[in-house]
Amino acid sequence: MSRKRQLRVSLICDNKIREYDSLLLLQEKLRDELHAQVKIFGSIAEIQRIYFMLHKFQPDVVILPQVQEKSCRELADYVRKSGGIVGVLPSEVTLSDTMVKTVVNDDTHYDRYVDLFFFPGKDQKKHFLFSDLSASKMFVTGSPKIDVSVLAAQRQPMSRKEFSTTFQIPLNRKINIFVFTSFPISSEDYQKKDISFSKSIPFLRMVSKYIRLTKESYLQMIPLLAGRFSNCNIILKPHPLELVSTYSSLNVPNLHIVDKATIHQCFGSIDLAIHWTSTVASECWINDVKTIQYSPFAEYDEHLIDLTPGNPLFHTREELFAGITHYLKHPLEPKYLRFQRQYLRNNFYLLDGMSSGRIASVIKRNLRFHKTKPSYSRGYSYLFFVQHLLDRWLGPVLVRRIMSSLFRSKSWRYAQLNYLPY
Repeated sequence: MSRKRQLRVSLICDNKIREYDSLLLLQEKLRDELHAQVKIFGSIAEIQRIYFMLHKFQPDVVILPQVQEKSCRELADYVRKSGGIVGVLPSEVTLSDTMVKTVVNDDTHYDRYVDLFFFPGKDQKKHFLFSDLSASKMFVTGSPKIDVSVLAAQRQPMSRKEFSTTFQIPLNRKINIFVFTSFPISSEDYQKKDISFSKSIPFLRMVSKYIRLTKESYLQMIPLLAGRFSNCNIILKPHPLELVSTYSSLNVPNLHIVDKATIHQCFGSIDLAIHWTSTVASECWINDVKTIQYSPFAEYDEHLIDLTPGNPLFHTREELFAGITHYLKHPLEPKYLRFQRQYLRNNFYLLDGMSSGRIASVIKRNLRFHKTKPSYSRGYSYLFFVQHLLDRWLGPVLVRRIMSSLFRSKSWRYAQLNYLPY
């Protein structure tokens, strides 16, 4: 009698800093609850490598971070045609009104690509009720990404001394002001090639202009901030999709860039956090970290993320600096804290750190109706196989450095930073 095949699950990671810790949580729970082989593959920047690893592993279930982009839709289609189940665990745990327009619209289809969609909370699900995704495929489970913050809040955070030693932050300055930037911009050429974005080019062009203007304003503001608060460490944490080189020209003695730190390593060292429009604010709230918001262009406020009422919002540098002085000494007013609690309840299901268990339960229930044994044909090119051999001979880091130098492509640099071994 042949032995029953062990369940196999692939978790696709796009960005290590944003997603890897949460996928490790999910991997552990799927192994425990489903007795499955679970492998984390990445990054999507090397889509041919993902096809190669799926062909080699032959998974029953594949969890993707999104299916809005063409490469991810094609990958989902490949998995389903191969007999696999496609789940989506969104890497974006909140959606601004601006982002909703690019995610839910007449040209973006979900039902043909997705079997299971795991929502972090009821607010994100309500947007997808206007998509073509069947209600039977929607599950509000919470998000392992938020679970990481919830679990971090339940245990002792990395100490200020350990954080300072790890990331070379001087301990002689007793106050740490963190600035969380979030200015990644997709190229218009890329957007035009993808039908999900191509119909919204004028709108996206306006959003890109807004991001560029705000980024330029932050680049001007940060040195002034460091000068005004010269007795403090100004710690800059760029968005994982930003190029750190953007900030390398900010040569200020008390400014420190911690692009390699995770948000969870930062919590124990933050006296005050400044952001523009970032979901990192909600993770700060879970960990009782004070946040304030700086948006230098009031005329664009309608495009800010929906968590804005949860912290003071400033539009000018002088307002910002006065706000920093005030909130370093005083707590946020009760109206902000009330909004924060309501926002967290609406956007993140239960906040009990058990989202991975609920995802495992959904997968287990749906496997009862899925009897097809997957069979993945070769979906990668022979050119990639040459790269695979080079990886084995020269090592993945060296190969990606060579590719990045030869092609001067952002995608190769991104691949190098987010490479995960098979």
